[in-house]
Amino acid sequence: MGLIEQPAQQNYFGYNLDHITTDFEYMDLASTFGSGWELDTKVYTYGYYHRGFNGEDPNGQGPQAFPDLVVPTYGGSPQFGVPGELLQNDYRSVGTITRVTKDLPIGDVKFGIWYDHSSMSARSAKWTCRMGSRRTLIPSMAAAHS
Repeated sequence: MGLIEQPAQQNYFGYNLDHITTDFEYMDLASTFGSGWELDTKVYTYGYYHRGFNGEDPNGQGPQAFPDLVVPTYGGSPQFGVPGELLQNDYRSVGTITRVTKDLPIGDVKFGIWYDHSSMSARSAKWTCRMGSRRTLIPSMAAAHS
């Protein structure tokens, strides 16, 4: 069925979207020290940032497969609403690639090292959009604690 323009439905396009940004930066340092020694170092960092809303039924399979019920408070009873998920996924990597070369009469000797450290944080929270005169996102505590 695909995404539609009806906020009361789980496959509403506004409940199923992603915002992804990335970045990449590096610095290159190359030096010659004499006597045949050379150093080439690259320090880099890159990141990935993902924010998204995902409805429980983005394909429009209907309430038989995914009921229009949510639990807005921990331990509360189910109520009519549009279930879904708010997600966040962040990733950052920092590293260096270093190469050293020594020029010898019989040829070059090369060696190096590659170091990389990465960190990731991911969060997810269930949400609901209650239907009525106001449409607001309300965290579903039951889903967050399960």
